[in-house]
Amino acid sequence: MFRTKGRIALGLLVAGAAIFMVAGGPATAGKLVTKNQVAPSAITTKALANGAVTESKLSKSLRKSLNGKAGANGANGANGAAGANGAAGANGAAGARGPAGAFNVVDASGKVLGMFAGFGSSSTYITFFTTDGVLFTYESLYPSPNYPQNTPSGQIVFKAAGCVGQGYASVGSYPFQSPIIMSTGTPAPGDKVYVPQPAATPESFTYLSYRTGGSGCSSSSSSTSNAYPVREAGVVPSVLKPLSLVPAT
Repeated sequence: MFRTKGRIALGLLVAGAAIFMVAGGPATAGKLVTKNQVAPSAITTKALANGAVTESKLSKSLRKSLNGKAGANGANGANGAAGANGAAGANGAAGARGPAGAFNVVDASGKVLGMFAGFGSSSTYITFFTTDGVLFTYESLYPSPNYPQNTPSGQIVFKAAGCVGQGYASVGSYPFQSPIIMSTGTPAPGDKVYVPQPAATPESFTYLSYRTGGSGCSSSSSSTSNAYPVREAGVVPSVLKPLSLVPAT
């Protein structure tokens, strides 16, 4: 009797399982079980398969809380050691030739008289520019003569009476910046020096007064031509011979 009932129960169980599989198995069971039918904490971490919960299944607030805050920037590291020098480059093209070096004219005491400008009628006559812009020529070796060689006529004329206003001088065979020396005779150290100033057009006029050397001012009504304005430019220097050339620094 009991054996027969056991066989009937086993048959019913097998039939139920077959119906469960035909009806969709776990899929159908998932539809039948809702969240309200699952007790709190009934599903534990161990019951979940690896990879069963993906990021898309998490709420936005939970995903945001999982992102940590950015860490602070670290300190800069120490500079590394300098690298080795590179190989030398190829030589560049040759530059243009520079100007010739300048020379100063000095006397036997070592005093600088001016910048060398060339030689005169021979190599013993040295020409130099002073800082006042005067072009002097001296014989460089012998104690005598000891005065400038390039001295035009020492006459300065004026358009006004009394030797006032702008003075003028005629320029002949001497170059500009040659000294017009106001002296009573042979030029001597300390005599006043004047030089003509280049102008676009020389003047011709009747002058009413003139000054020659140390004779003071004289009246006149003569005419002059090829006249240029002059300016005062220091005095005749004191020179101790012999003279020599040294490179300018």
